[in-house]
Amino acid sequence: MISYFLEKRRQKKKSTIIGVEFDTKSISLVKVIKSFSGYSLDSYHTEVFTEDAFVDNDINPVFLSKIIKSFIVKNKLSKKAKLGFMAYTDIDFYKESYKCDKKSIMFISESGLSEFIREFFLKKKFPNNYKKIPFTYVNNIKEDNSFEIYFMQNSKYIDKIQSIGKYANKDVVSCEPDTYSVIRFVESIFNNENKSVLLGLYADKICFYSFSKEGKLEKHEVIKLFDHSNSAANYIDEVLLDLDRFVEMMSLDSMSSLGEDVNPPTIYLYGLKLDFDDIAQNIIKLYGDNCIIIDPFENIDTKSCDDNINEKYKYLGSLSLALREEL
Repeated sequence: MISYFLEKRRQKKKSTIIGVEFDTKSISLVKVIKSFSGYSLDSYHTEVFTEDAFVDNDINPVFLSKIIKSFIVKNKLSKKAKLGFMAYTDIDFYKESYKCDKKSIMFISESGLSEFIREFFLKKKFPNNYKKIPFTYVNNIKEDNSFEIYFMQNSKYIDKIQSIGKYANKDVVSCEPDTYSVIRFVESIFNNENKSVLLGLYADKICFYSFSKEGKLEKHEVIKLFDHSNSAANYIDEVLLDLDRFVEMMSLDSMSSLGEDVNPPTIYLYGLKLDFDDIAQNIIKLYGDNCIIIDPFENIDTKSCDDNINEKYKYLGSLSLALREEL
C-alpha cells in the first residue's frame, strides 16, 4: 500500500514539456497535462512569421523566443516549463549503424556506450570537432553486436535551438529525432486500425512515416525542399510523385516479407504548410478516399481548453513533442 501511494505521488509530480515545432514560415506550440486517465490539452498556439522573423534570410532565435515567452505568459504556464524541439532525418541529423568487434564491446562494458560513440565513432569521423557533435542512440545492442547512432554533423541547428531557449529563459530538455516523436504520438494516442502513412506538409520539407496496423514504424523519409516559394501546383506535383514512390516501396517491402496481397494504406495529412487546406484537398481529390486530414487531438481531452480548435493539422508535430515527460 505504501509503495502504491509513493508511486502515485511520483507520477503526479511528473510534468510534460512545451512542444515547439517550426518551419521557415510558421510555428506551433502545445502544452498538455498528463494524468492517470490520459492526456488533456492545456494550451496551444500557431503563428505565421512576419518579416521581423528573419535575419540574413535565416530565422531569428530572438523572434521565436518572444513567441514562446508570450505563449507561456498568456496561458499562465509554470515558470519552470521546459522546451522540446524536433530534428529531422537527413536534414538536421543522420543515422548510421555501427557493428562492434570484441575490442569495442570490451570498451563499452567498461566505459559505456556514450563514451565509445564519442571517442571511437565520432572522433574517427570528425577528428577536428568531434566533441561538439550532438548525438543520440538506441539504447541497446542487437544480437549481431550492432547499434544505431543518430548524430548532427552540422551543429548550426542545435546552436539555434539552444539560442531560442536562452533568449526565452527556458531550458531545452529535448531536441529529438522526428521518428522518436512520431512513434510516441502513434503509441500514446493514435488509433491505428490499418496500415497508415503520416504525411507531413511543410514549407521546407515533406515527411513520410509508414506504420503497420499494429503501430510499428516500418519506413520513414524526409525530403528537403530548397525552393520555399514553389507554387501550390508544383508543390502538389512534388508531394504526389514522392507519395506514389513511397507507397510503392511500402508495397514491395510488404510483399517480399509477407508474400501476400497488400491493401493500400490510409494516408493522414498534417503539417504547417501555409496553404495547407487547398493543397490537402487537391491531394485528397487526386489520391482518393484513403487520404484524410488528421485530427491529432481526437483522443485527448480538449474540453478544459477549447473544443473548437481551428487548423488542428498544424499541431501533430508539437503535440508529439509535448507528450514527452520532463527528464
